[in-house]
Amino acid sequence: FGDFSNPIDELYSKTPNKVSEPEQESSLKSIVGGTKSDIQLDSIFQLDNRYIVSAKDEELVIIDIKRAHERILYEDYLNAGRGGGSEVSQRLLFPEPILISKADIDLLLGAADVLKLFGLDIAKSESGGLEVLAVPSGLAEKLQDCIDSVLEALQDGTWTDVEGRRERFARVWAEAGSVNKKVRLSKEEMVDIVERLFECESPGIDTRGRSVFTNLTVDNIETKLK
Repeated sequence: FGDFSNPIDELYSKTPNKVSEPEQESSLKSIVGGTKSDIQLDSIFQLDNRYIVSAKDEELVIIDIKRAHERILYEDYLNAGRGGGSEVSQRLLFPEPILISKADIDLLLGAADVLKLFGLDIAKSESGGLEVLAVPSGLAEKLQDCIDSVLEALQDGTWTDVEGRRERFARVWAEAGSVNKKVRLSKEEMVDIVERLFECESPGIDTRGRSVFTNLTVDNIETKLK
């Protein structure tokens, strides 16, 4: 049975699989026929807590869970950064104070309106410091990483590149906020990931340009059994 791992191994090749948009679109059509409804969600199951497996016609579609979640979050953040109204904010039960210099506080407060679009809601505290009211979804435990990534963009000059700024935050926060490499999901959670993934503009590649899913055809199986 070891030989059956080849299609899955393609997802984890040492060299990232950089896929161009035309190639990715062609690959998507060949695997899922361009519509999520072609995938048989009633037969969905999980493999090794890393992959979602389902049938489509005479193929098995194998989806890397972490990469799929990264792609979903990435496009959510991009959409939110363009004012698209995506829900990407996780409100904290209590405001979280951040200990940084006054100069950094002023930098962040000056960018507060833009940061709120991405789910990072900050305000000046009564003592004159900075407090965080909400963070990007899934990043409550990585609050300092959020602040550091924003300060880096503000200080290195890339903040003025609006589209580059959106892409940068979307990528960094999607990678940080995605599920662990191994995670146990309920059937409802698996279905949700599959449906949301194939609503993305580029479901076939993750934030690093690697394949999110692959397929195992009847021909693949017959070849292995010869």
